[in-house]
Amino acid sequence: MAKFRDSEFYEKETIIGIGGKLSTKTEKAKKEDAYNRLVYTRESQSGEDAVITGRVVGVEATGSYVAAIVTYEGFKILIEDKEFMDFPEFDPDRYPYPDEKKMHEVFMNSCIGAEIDFCVLPKIRTNGKTKVIDTIDLDACVAWASRKSAMRKRYRQMWCKHRDGSRYITEGRAVEARVVRVSNTCVFFESNGVEFKVPIDELSWARIENARNYFAPGEKHIVRLLKIQYAEDEETTKPEVTASVKQMKEDPKEKWCRMINVGEIYIGKITAQHGTAFFVRLQNGAEVYCIAAKNLSRYPSNGDECTVAINIKDTERNRLFGKIIALSQRDFLL
Repeated sequence: MAKFRDSEFYEKETIIGIGGKLSTKTEKAKKEDAYNRLVYTRESQSGEDAVITGRVVGVEATGSYVAAIVTYEGFKILIEDKEFMDFPEFDPDRYPYPDEKKMHEVFMNSCIGAEIDFCVLPKIRTNGKTKVIDTIDLDACVAWASRKSAMRKRYRQMWCKHRDGSRYITEGRAVEARVVRVSNTCVFFESNGVEFKVPIDELSWARIENARNYFAPGEKHIVRLLKIQYAEDEETTKPEVTASVKQMKEDPKEKWCRMINVGEIYIGKITAQHGTAFFVRLQNGAEVYCIAAKNLSRYPSNGDECTVAINIKDTERNRLFGKIIALSQRDFLL
């Protein structure tokens, strides 16, 4: 008796899907469809179907290569470092890694979770072009791909100048961008084939001490393109982009200055310390630059809940200044 999970048993049988929708897609058919789609990206130069979108799930490092791992419809997609991104020049005085390969591995590990585009690499010809090595192994469900090639396809379609001189993406536009990797001080985004970084002071109107606490690879955000500087040869050299996440939202400091008055008392939490001054985020979201009263039960530290008295309201710069008068509501009441 044939087993139900044997694809040959129900290969040509019409399958009733969830909710009554009919489907004839067997596991074998899905595998063949995925294979055909991979082949298409290898041979197509433009169009929406010329690239495939996947998620980085790991990094494979061997003696001969370092490659990002992406899964697609049962296929294991390998993207070598040279096809994954443009790395900074290796400098042993700047980067604490033994060699360039290790640096690439660390950089690629920081991209795990990121959503990326890719297309399969062309077939490889060796031995004087007499031997052809396929970049898709249907039996092993493995394919070798390029992220940089897919990014070039997206870039030419969305950023480059059209025949009539117009551009689809221009300065001032809002675009959806993927978080590729995050450092303490900035976030690296990618949008339609162009990668750019946004510094920490352009991520939020609120003070952020570490970008990793608020952003992660795989997320998508709407960013404002403040400046796009194209190279003379824009077909081969991508532009330098200045962008902002926070400028997609209204600066809340103006609203805080309207709502809060001198002499009022609020509860908040210390979020940062600079010398003898503290940044306190109030429960309503406002930020106050504070000094500490001399009669506190102890010296304040980051994360402390505190009671703040508002002393100064600077309406020109939309800034609030105050004094920490207690390290908890209970201390204040006592």
